[in-house]
Amino acid sequence: MPISATARALNQKLKETKYRQELMNNFAQTYEQPIDERPLDDTFPQSVQREQYYLDERLVQRLTLTDTIKGELFMIHGGGFVMERSLAFNRIVTAFLKMGYAVTVPDYPLAPDDTARIQGWTLQVYQNWVQQTTGSHFIFGDSAGANIALRLAFDIRDQGLARYSAMELLSLCPDRTFSATPEQRDADLVLDADQMQQMQEDVAFTPFDFMHETNYADLGQVRFDSGENEVSVPAVEQLAETMAQEPGNQVTCEIHSEMIHDFLMWQMLPEAKVALQAVDQYFMDNKH
Repeated sequence: MPISATARALNQKLKETKYRQELMNNFAQTYEQPIDERPLDDTFPQSVQREQYYLDERLVQRLTLTDTIKGELFMIHGGGFVMERSLAFNRIVTAFLKMGYAVTVPDYPLAPDDTARIQGWTLQVYQNWVQQTTGSHFIFGDSAGANIALRLAFDIRDQGLARYSAMELLSLCPDRTFSATPEQRDADLVLDADQMQQMQEDVAFTPFDFMHETNYADLGQVRFDSGENEVSVPAVEQLAETMAQEPGNQVTCEIHSEMIHDFLMWQMLPEAKVALQAVDQYFMDNKH
């Protein structure tokens, strides 16, 4: 299916401006920056209502915009495990708020200093969330946030905790070696496989690699959305196929033609708007 003129123009612009190298440089600089000096965007419409608390000095917020709540949504941001929440991510949060979700955004600990804390911290916040809210519970993970979300799914299963209704994994990078052909590496306009691999060499990132798990069963409703241009697509497809063959899983995998990593964050794209509506429908189809 042909992509929109807007998407084609964006892909061309990313090539011309060397966006990938600029982002990788930003990741590298942020990696060396003290965590308390990294910029965090907390921009939301003034009409958004906030409840918040801190867990080990990291902020957790529950946001609402509508009087009627159709579901509780736990949204985990991306940023290579090193960046704080961004304006682009907040805009997707706002889109879900306008749809009628209550959205909880956990500002998890960051690499490299606190990589080992991410898994346990997120699990504690999840437990607080399901204990303090009612109705259907959905999880949305974006990029590195998708890796954190999927690890959370394994931990929920292994500890016998209350199960979410459905999970969305946007632009998951399940193989921290970023193994791919030269053609696949060149096609990715956002992530440089070599530099991403170097950033995640530390053993503390091991929980966020999913290619060598021994038990993929009983993870529930899981949807993968990735752009066709992403270097991680072969690993995502392999993981989705493996999970789909295991009991206790209902897996959906959508690879979007010629789309880039995290394409949903580029809300000017018609394809992003369609995909966002599809995720909303997926959640509603699995509402408990």
